[in-house]
Amino acid sequence: GNRSKKKGGDRGSVNSYAWVYTGLKDSAPYNVFHWSLTHQHAVVHAHLENYHGIVVGDGYGVYTQIEKQTSGRILHASCNTHARREFVKAEAGEPILSAQAESMYRQLYDVEERGKTLDAKGLFELRQRDAVPIWNRFDQWLKSDRVQRVLPQSDFGKAIGYLKNQWKSLQRY
Repeated sequence: GNRSKKKGGDRGSVNSYAWVYTGLKDSAPYNVFHWSLTHQHAVVHAHLENYHGIVVGDGYGVYTQIEKQTSGRILHASCNTHARREFVKAEAGEPILSAQAESMYRQLYDVEERGKTLDAKGLFELRQRDAVPIWNRFDQWLKSDRVQRVLPQSDFGKAIGYLKNQWKSLQRY
């Protein structure tokens, strides 16, 4: 949900939130923009009450808890761009480790670039063959002594925390 302020002249202003849902070009080629005056989880749950499938979102609680709250009817896939962005923010304090994380993401993005023209089955096979090993290397990197010694409250530590907290759902795309 993106936050915006609406100026109402003499009436003051009000916070509003845009919930953007994008369909897949082959099965649901449309975008839905749902506006609300609250950022509460109930807004998303009410809007998606009949939906079955995957929702891609950031680490906001409504998304991270949606699988459990819907008994698996809706799965959460975390946004890798959000996770990668945390490492970009951490470059000044940890340039080498941040560059290593960003390199993993470049490799994952390269797999997606090569899969642009494939059908769903071909893309799945490509991801299994080429992306899964990258995720496995990423996991080993996360467990390395150098990464483990980083202070949790540093920008890089926060990037690692975000990555670990979203680990399973980051691989669901």
